[in-house]
Amino acid sequence: MFKKIFSLSGFKISLLITLIFIVLSWLALPQIETIELKALDFKFRSRGVRPPAGQEVVIVAVDEKSVGELGRWPWPRARIAELVNQLNASGARVVAFDIIFAEPQRNTELEVLKQLRQEFTGPEPGEGPEPAPSLRRNAPELKFIEKRIGRAQGSDDDRLLASAVKKLPTTVMGYFFYLNPAEVANLDEKDYLGNLKWISNSEVGAIRAPAGVDPSRFLRRALGVQVNIPVISEAAQSNGFFNAIPDDDGTIRRGMLVLSLGDRVFPSLALKAVSNYLNAPIMMEFADYGVERIAVGDKMIPVNESGKMMVNFYGPGHTFPHYSASDVVTGKLDPALFKDKIVLVGATAIGIYDIRATPFSPVFPGVEVHANVMENILHGDFLIRPEWMSIFDLGAILALGLFLGLVLPRVRAAYGLIPWVAVTLIYYGIDRYLFEVKGVIVSTVYPIAEISFIFLGITFYKYLTEEKKRKQYREAFSRYVSASVVNEILKDPDRLKLGGERKNLTVMFTDIRGFTSISEKLDPETVVHILNEYLTPMTEVVFQQGGMLDKYIGDAIMAVWGAPLALPDHARRACITALEMMKRLRVLQQGWAERKLPPINIGIGVNTGPMSVGNMGSEMLFDYTVIGDSVNLASRLEGLNKEYGTNIIVSEATYQETRAAGGQGGLGPAFRAGHPL
Repeated sequence: MFKKIFSLSGFKISLLITLIFIVLSWLALPQIETIELKALDFKFRSRGVRPPAGQEVVIVAVDEKSVGELGRWPWPRARIAELVNQLNASGARVVAFDIIFAEPQRNTELEVLKQLRQEFTGPEPGEGPEPAPSLRRNAPELKFIEKRIGRAQGSDDDRLLASAVKKLPTTVMGYFFYLNPAEVANLDEKDYLGNLKWISNSEVGAIRAPAGVDPSRFLRRALGVQVNIPVISEAAQSNGFFNAIPDDDGTIRRGMLVLSLGDRVFPSLALKAVSNYLNAPIMMEFADYGVERIAVGDKMIPVNESGKMMVNFYGPGHTFPHYSASDVVTGKLDPALFKDKIVLVGATAIGIYDIRATPFSPVFPGVEVHANVMENILHGDFLIRPEWMSIFDLGAILALGLFLGLVLPRVRAAYGLIPWVAVTLIYYGIDRYLFEVKGVIVSTVYPIAEISFIFLGITFYKYLTEEKKRKQYREAFSRYVSASVVNEILKDPDRLKLGGERKNLTVMFTDIRGFTSISEKLDPETVVHILNEYLTPMTEVVFQQGGMLDKYIGDAIMAVWGAPLALPDHARRACITALEMMKRLRVLQQGWAERKLPPINIGIGVNTGPMSVGNMGSEMLFDYTVIGDSVNLASRLEGLNKEYGTNIIVSEATYQETRAAGGQGGLGPAFRAGHPL
C-alpha cells in the first residue's frame, strides 16, 4: 500500500514543493519576509479597531486647533511650562514629551539689554579703549539696565519650563540617539557624546548577564545622542529616547525598548514612562544569544534578542484619547481627564508632527506609537512569537504538503479545488484565531503559498497527463465505438479499467452466407464495393445502440455491448441491433437486385455471459477485445443459422437477461417465444 502511495506522481510533486518551502522558510529570504510582514498588516486590518485595554494613557496634542489659538509652532517655553503646570495641577501621574528642546529659546529683550550694558561698561580690561567719560557719567542708567537684565533673566522661558518639569518629578523628557554615521558626519564629537551625562539618571542599571557576556553588543548601538538643553536636562529626573526604527519596508511594527551607547543601556520614552507610572524599576536579563527578557517590576515584556517588542496596535490614529494642548493651557478641560494618567505630549498638526507608517495606516502620529507600546506593557496585551513557533511553522508546512499530496492525486482536477479551498480556509482560520484571540503570530505566507503551489502543480500535472490519456483513449476507441460513446469515456476516463477484468457482457457475431463463392464470381472492385455498402450501415446500427465494434473478420462483424462503458441493458441493445441489421439488409438486397448483383444473406449470433475484457496482444501491438467461452458460444450460434435456415439466434442467457430487463416488448414473437428466427 505504501509503495503505491509514494509512487504517485502527484505525491512526488507535493513532496518536492513541500521541501522547497521548508528550505525557503529556513533561509528566511528578505523578499519573502517582507511579504510575511505585509500579511501581518492584513491581519491587523482584518481584525479591525480594538479599544485600548485600559484608560491610563492619553495624548495632549499640539494640533491644528492649538496652533490656531496659541500661535505657530514652536511655542515659547513659557507656554509649554504652563501646560506642564496645568497637567501637574490636574493630577497627572506622568507627563512624557515626544518633543525635544535642543536649543535655547532666544530672549530678544535680554540680548538688547546686554548689548546696552556693554556700551556703558566697555570691553574687558586690555581688550580695547576705555569707555568715553560721558558714558561713565551715566552710571544711574547702568544700574537701571542691570536691574532690567536681572528681571529678564528671571523670566527666562527655558528656566520657567525647567522649573515646571522639576515640580513634577515623574516627567519624562524625550531625546534621540544618532544611529547612522551620516547623522554625525558633520558634528564634533563633543556635540554628540559630551551630553551623555544629562541622560545618565535614566540608564538601565538592573542588568543580569552570563559571565563574559557584554549586554550592549546584542543591542542596536547608537553613535551619539542629542538631548535637551542643559537647564532643562538638569531639571529632568527622567529621560527616554523616542527613536522609532521601522522595518525594511518603512513600516513601524516593533518598538525598540532599549538602545546602547558605549557599554551603557538606555530605555525608550514609553518604557521609562511606564516605569515611572508603576514606580517600578526596569530590569533586563541576557542570555548567550541576546536579550532574554525585559521587565518593569512584575510585568514581563516579550522581546526578541535585540530588545524589540512587537507592537499590538489598537487601530489607526486617534485610537487613544486626544486633547488639544490649547484647551489644557486655557483650563477648558476637566482635570479628572488627566488624573493618575500617563499624558503623552506630542505634535499632531499637519506639517509639524512626526509621521509614521504602521500596519493600520501609512500616515500615523508618531506620538501614538508610544501610546500603543505603553498600553501593551501596562496590560500585558502583547503579540508574541515564541521560539518554538518556527518548529510549528515547519510542521504546518510539512503536514499540509503531505495531506494535499495524498488527497489531490486521488480526485479529478475539477474537484481538486474543493480540498485546496478547504485546507486554505482551515489554516487561515487557525491563523486568525491565534492572532486575534491568543496574540500569537504564526507564518502565513509560507503555508498558504505552499498550498497554492501544490494545488497548481498537481492540477497542471493532471491536466497534462489527463489530456495525454484522453488523446490515447480517443485514438484507441474511435475505431471501436461511436463518437458519442468516446465523449462519454472522455468525461470520466477513470471509469475505464484498461487492464484485463471479468465482466458480464453481450457479444454478437454476424457473417455473410457463402460470400467466398460470391466473391469468386465478381471482380475485386465490385466485391470491395459491395462489402463496404454492407459493413457501413451494419456498423452504424452497432454504434446507434451503444455497442463496441470489436473487429471486422473478413466479411464478418464482431460487436460487444457493456464495455468499455457499462450498459445495464446491454442484452436488449444487442437484440435490437440484430433486428435493425435485418431491416437494413433488406433495403440493401433491393438495391443489389436492381443492379443485377447476386443476393446476399447473413446470420447473426448473440450471447450474454461472463467474459474477459481488456487490452490483449503483445507490447508492440494489442487490441481492446473480449475472450472466453461466452464469446465462442456467440460465434457458434451465428453458425447454427445455416442448420436452422434462420438469420438470428440468441442464447438462453441473452433471452433471460432481456426479459429480466423488461425488454420483451418490441423484439418480435420469436424473441418472446425463445426460439431462433
